[in-house]
Amino acid sequence: MKKIIVYICICVCAINVHAQQIPLYSLFAYNKFIINPAYAGVDDYFQAYANSRYQFVGIENAPVTSSLSFYGPHAHLPMGWGGLVYNDSQGALSKFAVYGAYSYAVPLSRTLTLSFGLLGGIMQHTVDLTKVTFLQTEYNFDGQVYNSIKPDATFGMYVYDRNFYAGVSFEQLFGNKIQMLHDSLYLKSDTRNKLNSHLSILGGYTYTISTEFSLEPHAIIRKTAATPLQFEAGAHVSYNSIAWLGLHVRTGGACVMYMAYNYRDILQFAYAYDITYSALRKDTFGSHEIVVGIRFAEKDE
Repeated sequence: MKKIIVYICICVCAINVHAQQIPLYSLFAYNKFIINPAYAGVDDYFQAYANSRYQFVGIENAPVTSSLSFYGPHAHLPMGWGGLVYNDSQGALSKFAVYGAYSYAVPLSRTLTLSFGLLGGIMQHTVDLTKVTFLQTEYNFDGQVYNSIKPDATFGMYVYDRNFYAGVSFEQLFGNKIQMLHDSLYLKSDTRNKLNSHLSILGGYTYTISTEFSLEPHAIIRKTAATPLQFEAGAHVSYNSIAWLGLHVRTGGACVMYMAYNYRDILQFAYAYDITYSALRKDTFGSHEIVVGIRFAEKDE
C-alpha cells in the first residue's frame, strides 16, 4: 500500500517542476499577453489567439497545453482588458484555468509608456486515477477522480516604445496549497502541494535593417523557488511585417526554430519546433507549438 501512495505522490508532486506548474511557451515573443497581462491594451486593436503545444513528442503522457486568449484596448481610456482559458495535461494530471485581465497605461514620456496589468480567475487541478496503472491492487481511495479548485492571479508590468519593450510578471501570486488525494488505509496520506510564485522577465528591441527587413533580438528569464534560473534568448528576422523566421536557445537543453506569417493584418499563423539536446533527446522527437490568431478593427480615435 505504501508503495502505491509514494507512486501517487511522485505523480502529483511532478507539478512542482517549473515547466509543469506554469505552461512553457516557445512563441512567447509572438503572444506576450499569455505571460504578462499588462500587454492587454498595448496594441490599437483587439486580437484573439489559440495556442497548442505538444511537448516531448514520443514520450508517453508528455505535457500538452492548449489555450485561448482574447485582449485589446479600451476605445477612449488608457486601459485594456481580456481573458485567458487554458488546459495543461500530463497523463493522469491536468490543470484547467479561466481568467479575466485588466491593464492600465501611464505615459512616461512622449514615446515611452508603462502599463500595469492584473489577471485573476480560478484554477482546477485534477488527478484521474483511471489513467494510472498501479503496481499493487490494494488501495482504498475515496474515488477515481480528484479535483482541487483555487483562486489564482498574475501581476505584470510592461514598458515600451516604438522599438523597445521590457516586462516583468509574477504568476501564481497566492501561493495556494492544493489537496489532491486521501487514502484511509495510510496515515497522513493527504497529498498537498504548494503552487509557487513564478517570475518572468521579458525584453526585446527591434532594429531596422532596411525598408523591408528588421531584426528583433529578445530574451526571457524564468525563475521560481527551488529551481534553477531558466534563460532563453534569440532573435527573429521580419520581412515587411508579413513573415518572420527566428531561432533561440533555452538553458536546460533545447534549441527553438520558429516561423510566422501575417495575412493582410487579419490572420496570423506561427509554428515553433523545439530540438531537445538534453538527456531526453534519445526518447523524444522534440516539441511542437502552433499559434493561430485573428486581429479585429482598430479602436476608434
